[in-house]
Amino acid sequence: MFELILLANVIWFGMGFWQFTLRNKIFVKKLVPKEHRESPVTEVVCATLPFLGGFNLSFCVLNLVFFSMLVFSQETSKESFYSLSLH
Repeated sequence: MFELILLANVIWFGMGFWQFTLRNKIFVKKLVPKEHRESPVTEVVCATLPFLGGFNLSFCVLNLVFFSMLVFSQETSKESFYSLSLH
């Protein structure tokens, strides 16, 4: 069950990175109403979205590392993984 949650987190944060960083000009149209798109607010929001995408990428990588440690671990006991993740 824990593996499924980690994998869902990898997908979720990966999609957040893709949406906020790689498609920020399209996503800003969803955030800013049409009547405010000509104002400087649109440029500010568009400039801050890659920063938010960077956080999503770091969480995606962190969950991917935990997932790979759990799945590809040579030990059969999961207690060693839990002790690593809690320290």
